[in-house]
Amino acid sequence: MANTYTQLYTQFVFSVKGRENLIKERFRDELEKVICGIVT
Repeated sequence: MANTYTQLYTQFVFSVKGRENLIKERFRDELEKVICGIVT
């Protein structure tokens, strides 16, 4: 019996209207860690 393997890559892109930079630099690293933890 043959085996089938699948690998799926997903990319999330977050943006706001007008692409304003609303996330302050001091929060960015911590926010990225939280988002990565949720996605994982």
